[in-house]
Amino acid sequence: MLCALGLGPARSAPHMMHPATALSFAGADVGFGVVATQDLPAGTIVWLRDRLDQQLSTQELKALPLLQRDALRAHAWSEGRGWYLTWDHGRYTNHSCAPNCAGLDGEFDVAIRDIKAGEQITDDYAFLGMNIAFDCRCGATTCRGRVGKGQVVPIVPQTEALYRKAMARVGEVEQALAPLLSTGDGVGFDLLRPALARTRRRARRQGAA
Repeated sequence: MLCALGLGPARSAPHMMHPATALSFAGADVGFGVVATQDLPAGTIVWLRDRLDQQLSTQELKALPLLQRDALRAHAWSEGRGWYLTWDHGRYTNHSCAPNCAGLDGEFDVAIRDIKAGEQITDDYAFLGMNIAFDCRCGATTCRGRVGKGQVVPIVPQTEALYRKAMARVGEVEQALAPLLSTGDGVGFDLLRPALARTRRRARRQGAA
């Protein structure tokens, strides 16, 4: 998911990213990134893996021509069951050592703190099954300087604590991706079913008031 370099204005894109996000050029050091176009409170489902995303086995990846293989590795991630390529602008989500989003097993990402309009959507790449390491320039006060898969164990407790707090709010905040979840098309549908039920109950109570 390391970003390709390029120039251009912010623009919307097809998504199973939250609709209040857009692709934007983040700078020559990282290339493109994804920014929030409105405030997104903690607990907002920001991205959901759906059936339009592609999954390739390691064998399929190795069988690709070198040019395609390098391009795929630049934008895909691995969760131990192969390589995943997001079809929308989610593949341009940049790394931060202090991310504002986190996910579970590559199924979805949730905002683990409030995200302001204009702020980049970020993940910690150490959780993405990487088989390479890279020097980090995220600018966070907690920047580790270099990011790699071996760092997951020591950073899990802090991220997990924020993730659990955010998941407790999933049923309390507006979920723009709820229509996808309600049809069962999202791969993470079963994981979010309890929170979605709370969202529906809250909407019914507000409607009856």
